[in-house]
Amino acid sequence: MKKELHEIQWLDCKVESNIVEGNSGKTKVQYILTGPFMKADVPTRNGNVYKREEANKAIANLRPMVAERRIRMLVDHPEWFGSASITKSGALLMEITDVQEDGYAYYKAKVMNTAAGKDLKAVLDAGSKLGVSTRGRGFVKEEEIPGYEGKFSVVTDWELVSIDFVDDPAVLDTEAYMHMESNKRRPGMFKTVEELKAACPELAQKIAESAIVELKSEYDGKLQEADKKFNDTAHVVEQKTAELEKLVESIKTVFPDKFVVVEESKLVSEKEGRIAELENSLKESSKDAETLRAEMKEMKDAHVKAERDSYIEHLKATDEEYFKFESFKDCFENCLTKDEVQTAYESNAKILKEMKEKVVAPAPAKSTQTEESSEAKPDGLTEEQHKDLRAKNLQRKRSGLVAWTEAKYLEMFGQKK
Repeated sequence: MKKELHEIQWLDCKVESNIVEGNSGKTKVQYILTGPFMKADVPTRNGNVYKREEANKAIANLRPMVAERRIRMLVDHPEWFGSASITKSGALLMEITDVQEDGYAYYKAKVMNTAAGKDLKAVLDAGSKLGVSTRGRGFVKEEEIPGYEGKFSVVTDWELVSIDFVDDPAVLDTEAYMHMESNKRRPGMFKTVEELKAACPELAQKIAESAIVELKSEYDGKLQEADKKFNDTAHVVEQKTAELEKLVESIKTVFPDKFVVVEESKLVSEKEGRIAELENSLKESSKDAETLRAEMKEMKDAHVKAERDSYIEHLKATDEEYFKFESFKDCFENCLTKDEVQTAYESNAKILKEMKEKVVAPAPAKSTQTEESSEAKPDGLTEEQHKDLRAKNLQRKRSGLVAWTEAKYLEMFGQKK
């Protein structure tokens, strides 16, 4: 909890009287008071120092309330542990400034027509002076101030509450009050709570009672606010629930079939049945897709074979001499496509042409060790299949075709032994 600071620093004010016209046609004098209400960076009479930055921050926080005309200046500070009273309100705070170049911050106020305000006017009309003093809360720490001897209480976390009118310090009571405040704030006077209780038991009791009252008041206020919010929320929830139920009933009358009550077990069974049905449909779809892929492959293979056979028949019709040679009769046996037939035909036709040009008999075939013959027998083939693969690849190479791999051979003739 922040320590209460009743700052007693007397600062004179300037009076500006304005003549205004009343509703009844009568004129009245309106008192406008201006002047400084604090000075920054220098010790006050009770040893406090308000740094310029700290003061401007507190003034900025109070300024919105000043603009809303919520800050009333009291005539005399409240008691040390007392609270502000509307009966002591003498003027309405109109404006406040930040700390200026001269180190002072200034205010502007309008004296109200309250009992305390009339007292202020009477004092001013008599030619006497009025001073003002800040009222607020904050913490203090001891520091040295350049240009001054000793240490002073530098106010931190200052919360400016208001500005009040105080009497001329030349008056004995005010001087005594200032002395009392200064003594209470004297650094190091009471280092512990026990020292305070021993030296000023009544003061300690008053501090405790004031703290309890303040905490209880704050707690009660927050509790009431929480209760109000809870009640408001409960009322809103109850109202919305009733509206929802009414809406549901209205919908039921329009779409009664949408609100048929179904047992949970039945819903679960229907859901599981639907899931099983979808799984079966998926399996059937997978089977159909596999069958379709097989049929498509069979159709494609048949088309390729038909295209190959048709091309071979074309060659027989257009080049009868080619097929007279015994060596070329079975040269297309290992050709799977039309392109392979064409490649084999062109390669053999080239050889036949060269033979005719040289008019020499072909040299006897030499037994050469091919790459396939030098390799180890594939593990995936039988002895008979291995021999067949070598024979077919030899024929394909003579025809200028790419040799088959073991995997390709197994794909085409895997069932043959």
